[in-house]
Amino acid sequence: MSRPLLRVFLLLGFLLGSLSPVQAASYIFIPINVPGTAGTSTSKINAQGQIVGGYFDKGTSHSFLLDDGLFIPITVPNSTNDSALGINERGQIVGNYVDTQGIEHGYLWENGTFTTIDVPGASGAAVFDINNRGQIVGNYNGTRHGFLWDNGVLTFIDVPGALSTRALGINNRSQIVGFYLDANFLGHGFLWENGTFTTIDVPDALFNTVPYDINDRGQIVGFYDSTSGSHSFLLDKEKFTTLNDISGAAYTHALGINNRGWIVGEYFDTGTLHGFLAIPAFRQRGEDSVAYSAPQNQDQKPVNLRWHLLPVSVLAGRPLPAFE
Repeated sequence: MSRPLLRVFLLLGFLLGSLSPVQAASYIFIPINVPGTAGTSTSKINAQGQIVGGYFDKGTSHSFLLDDGLFIPITVPNSTNDSALGINERGQIVGNYVDTQGIEHGYLWENGTFTTIDVPGASGAAVFDINNRGQIVGNYNGTRHGFLWDNGVLTFIDVPGALSTRALGINNRSQIVGFYLDANFLGHGFLWENGTFTTIDVPDALFNTVPYDINDRGQIVGFYDSTSGSHSFLLDKEKFTTLNDISGAAYTHALGINNRGWIVGEYFDTGTLHGFLAIPAFRQRGEDSVAYSAPQNQDQKPVNLRWHLLPVSVLAGRPLPAFE
């Protein structure tokens, strides 16, 4: 992410605090909206600050990449609806699309080439994330079974005794996070590592905890449902932090976190879905040695960045112009 873009973010951001009594966290919060569309969701972010997601237009969803302040549309062949859901440091992008027959597939985009990802014999498949090793996670047959796709080799991920399992995020240590539904139809999060499952439940959760991503430091983000609504959380060193909801939002969902601790996701207000980027206001020594700050009593203003109509196929190996 370019310095000019970061300066724009800092000027328009405001601090996002923590509701958790266990751990405090402050974030500079930046709404993200694809210009001229009906709604935006941001799903994942890599270490370079590249963000992927989906936007909504005339009742359909479409994939995009946000790079250096430019929105780049990703046109998925034979798709009626699609969304980009994961990106790694190599710029490989994964997502989902629905074909003209109404069947859902996963996709991998690399250097302008699309590869469809399906599970043999399944009625449909969806993919959610990719790490730097090219390992991909997702689910098939609706949300019933999770999987790890590693260079064409499938490993099935099913929580023992669960009614359904979804694999949603993977880091470069091959740790996987996701969601499962137990026999009582209650939702829980999980961490999968070397074949071992660990259940993740936010203490205040009423019936759902949904971990959506994990970075290489083991920090996990996601969302949970409580008596007061649906909220985002950060799990770091076994401590949960509940991130403040956006003012006026019906819900806030954290969906991605990179190795710098930058969080992306979505929130819904006044009938519109928005993406967001939340940057930690302060960093620890030895990480970036940078302290970020922003005016505290500033109105929330969405960042409507430029729509860059550059065909994705020409992006390979070519730097994009900086946002100014």
